[in-house]
Amino acid sequence: MKPESIGTLNSIVKLLQEQSALKFSVEGHTDSDGDDNTNMKLSQERAEAVKAYLVSQGITVERLSSKGWGELKPLDKNTTAGAKSNNRRVEIVKL
Repeated sequence: MKPESIGTLNSIVKLLQEQSALKFSVEGHTDSDGDDNTNMKLSQERAEAVKAYLVSQGITVERLSSKGWGELKPLDKNTTAGAKSNNRRVEIVKL
């Protein structure tokens, strides 16, 4: 996780603490570099790292799931460094 993500994650922790019925899916993504299997594993690891952080902040694991999508759901075309950077991300999705 990037240090600049901690503030956003802490806001999500606060939201989850305030709304005990909320549940989220933590979903990891990659760019198209590398092979499909490696990207799937990397995206799952990204999602699990964020989930682990939320759990370490007191959120119960039952309220969170994690899923790696690899390169299957790009936000941008993978044709430039900037576009690839946009595709390397973790999304928090309300369930």
